[in-house]
Amino acid sequence: MRLDIAGLRVLIAATGPINDRNFQARFGQYTALDDQRADDLRLDIRVDPAWVAPRPVRNRYPGVDFQRDPDGALRFLRPDSETRIYLGQHRAESITRPTMITDDPMDDITPIDTPLRLQLASELPAHAGAMVHACGYADDRGAVLFIARSGGGKTTTARKLPPTHVLSDDLVAVRHTPDGWDAHSLPFVGEWRRPTVPRRGRLRALVFLRKADDLAVSVCPPALAFPDMLQAMVWFAQGDPVAATLLDHAQSLIRTVPCVSLALPRDQPVLPLLDRWLA
Repeated sequence: MRLDIAGLRVLIAATGPINDRNFQARFGQYTALDDQRADDLRLDIRVDPAWVAPRPVRNRYPGVDFQRDPDGALRFLRPDSETRIYLGQHRAESITRPTMITDDPMDDITPIDTPLRLQLASELPAHAGAMVHACGYADDRGAVLFIARSGGGKTTTARKLPPTHVLSDDLVAVRHTPDGWDAHSLPFVGEWRRPTVPRRGRLRALVFLRKADDLAVSVCPPALAFPDMLQAMVWFAQGDPVAATLLDHAQSLIRTVPCVSLALPRDQPVLPLLDRWLA
């Protein structure tokens, strides 16, 4: 199977039990067209019900144990899976236990979800991009990212937006082009629990969510925007020198995209503000 995600074509070769219905619900909209385009990434997944982690995992989900192998591969270990990523070869290998099978496709993340997140987060920096913890919105006018840490209001914001224009309530990809930064939808969501569809838009605003009882909108100065932007970028390989690329990406984003600080009460609509930023 081939997927087009954030402008990258990913060949996924999977063996073992995978619920096709749930896979199609989560990833089917991202199926690549048969246009003979070359693959950018390859992901080989083996689903093995008997697999057990070779050692106890220290980090709780969504954290992951990381090490760099002698051959340079990035190795990520979770209680249910182990993934090795070979950045120079643009490929990854993963072995994972089957996930649960339920009537709701959004309950079963499928064995492809975690390895694909790890691979995309690792590969995007070298493709002029990054994976960002954000709620994203895009229409014909452009895109806006609502950036916050866990519990900071991303899902609440997504629920106030037209569902077909939500890039995700949890993870959005950004990539730099000669004309600026684009935001791309990703098939990874949080408590919003809806499948996304492929969509992208030119970034018109970076909105840093704050918690407050009253509506407040102001320009976010670079001194505040930079650490928040860097904190939002997803990078699982702790201490890896490639992560330095994210420093450059964060700096470029806050310099070229308007940054806004927003305190938005739970019952306050967000669409009027979007019209302002996308005008």
